[in-house]
Amino acid sequence: MQWKENPQKFKKSGESIMAALAQAALIGKGNQVPSASECGNLCFKQLRRSYEPKLGGFSEAPKFPQPVNMNFLLRWHVLNKGSDADLALDMCAHTLHMMAKGGIFDHVSLGFARYSTDEKWHVPHFEKMLYDQAQLASVYTDAYLLTKDGDFARIVSDILSYVSNDLSDPSGGFYSAEDADSYPEAGSKEKREGAFCVWTHKEIQSLLGAQPVPPEFSAGVTVSDIVCYHFDIRPNGNVDPYQDPHDELKGQNVLIVRGSEEETAAKFGLSLDVFRQLLKTALSTMREARQRRPRPHLDDKMLASWNGLMISAFAKAGTVLMEDTYVERAVKAAEFVRQHLFDQQSGRLFRSCYRDGDGQGAVSQIDEPIAGFLDDYAFVVRGLLDLYTACQDEKWIQWAEELQQKQDDLFWDASQGGYFTSPAGDTSILIRLKEEQDGAEPSANSIAVGNLERLAIAVDRSDYHDKAEQTLCLFQDRLAKIPLSLPEMASALLLYEESPTEVVIVGPKSSDLGHQLYREAVTHQRSLLGQVVIRFDSCRPPQDGASFLASRRPSLVAMKPAKMGCDAAAYLCRNRSCSAPVYSPEDLRQLLNSQ
Repeated sequence: MQWKENPQKFKKSGESIMAALAQAALIGKGNQVPSASECGNLCFKQLRRSYEPKLGGFSEAPKFPQPVNMNFLLRWHVLNKGSDADLALDMCAHTLHMMAKGGIFDHVSLGFARYSTDEKWHVPHFEKMLYDQAQLASVYTDAYLLTKDGDFARIVSDILSYVSNDLSDPSGGFYSAEDADSYPEAGSKEKREGAFCVWTHKEIQSLLGAQPVPPEFSAGVTVSDIVCYHFDIRPNGNVDPYQDPHDELKGQNVLIVRGSEEETAAKFGLSLDVFRQLLKTALSTMREARQRRPRPHLDDKMLASWNGLMISAFAKAGTVLMEDTYVERAVKAAEFVRQHLFDQQSGRLFRSCYRDGDGQGAVSQIDEPIAGFLDDYAFVVRGLLDLYTACQDEKWIQWAEELQQKQDDLFWDASQGGYFTSPAGDTSILIRLKEEQDGAEPSANSIAVGNLERLAIAVDRSDYHDKAEQTLCLFQDRLAKIPLSLPEMASALLLYEESPTEVVIVGPKSSDLGHQLYREAVTHQRSLLGQVVIRFDSCRPPQDGASFLASRRPSLVAMKPAKMGCDAAAYLCRNRSCSAPVYSPEDLRQLLNSQ
């Protein structure tokens, strides 16, 4: 009735409400980029206060992996010296070790669950998310690069094996998740949390009791005894009833390593090699038994954003661990995104696509595809940048720049800086917002700053550097006061102020020396700080086709090996200034160490 009598009053009231909401959603823009050293020091102090030194991690139960925290600690460690820098690395490494030993890691089928319900990383919420696998594979790779701890390399391999086996579509994309609950056995009417993953003591004895034992075993000791000891498998189950309010895990065991491989081997008088082989065989038997159980539901939706994170993970692991198959898998995934999650005509990403119900891996799209959001663009761009570093195929960095430009067109806030989460012109969105927190996934603005800095150098675009600066200004207040809420952006701020180095390696791609120089560059600790690595054949004949990078940066053509007997050289560049060429990995390492 009132609407009919006075519609203008209600329209005006609605407009006032919308204006107030829009004002409340504004992030108070700062007038300068915050100090990286002050922000970094404060973020480290806040993480140190929340760190649990005995069990690792940065919160009380429930405990999430929080890769963004560890990303920051590793990068802050690289840029600093002294006891605090050492502590930053120790905090990260200890957390990674404790997670890998805990029940949050699936010791049988591999991969990480979403979080632990207890402070000991023991009893997880058994759902497995693609974005966790991607981020954790990346942070374990970075930790391996800095420490050369073989356990970290093994976990990277385990995560990527899980994703390849259980979350991969035949056409190249990656599925989103596996559910936490499943039917305990065929014919069950109710699903239970963790049913696919847990074990009774009796099951283990039955499975492993008949396995042959090494001759050095003590009389009466069986393989099941060793496995039960190592993974704390108990006759009455090892799950605290407090962590099992619905009695779904009563009498069950969630595998956890309380000690170490060395301690278990010593207890049973075995060499470490013999124990590891025994454990490998036992876990293979358990994996085969688990495959006979009803599987959890597979969420076969394929998201551009999470596929971008996974492209990064495979590309970085392939680069650091020198595993060509990982790089090939990243290439296959990037080709999948281009074919199924990208509209060639408009140059825009789609949010998602799906596997057809026939179970044959055919990929389908809904009648009206969902347009990509900011995180789709930011995460895919980063994946493509990491993929270019890994395989040095210029088409990937070219596409990264095209997507960055499209991201700027759709999401950039020209008045305040930073990126909105949704594109302009979306009538389904009342108020365009900006994500201002790094959580289980990093915020797209945080990732965008790093992307912009790397692209600014690689394709010589100063406007990208300007956008990174304006984004950091937008979040000045939060970075200055509570950087713990934006650790990934704090990492990007470190990268911004440090100004990433660039290593240009010239000479034919077939050059052994060129490959050695490339290996030195991509495995140096400065690669954690956004370092750009380019292999460029400045002697390539014009008839072989134009180089995208040469078209953007003609100065690359002038960079040639100048030393007799050397078919390759490396230039270290920073702030548009390049060193004299060097001709050995040792000289390049010395140059990088001096930065």
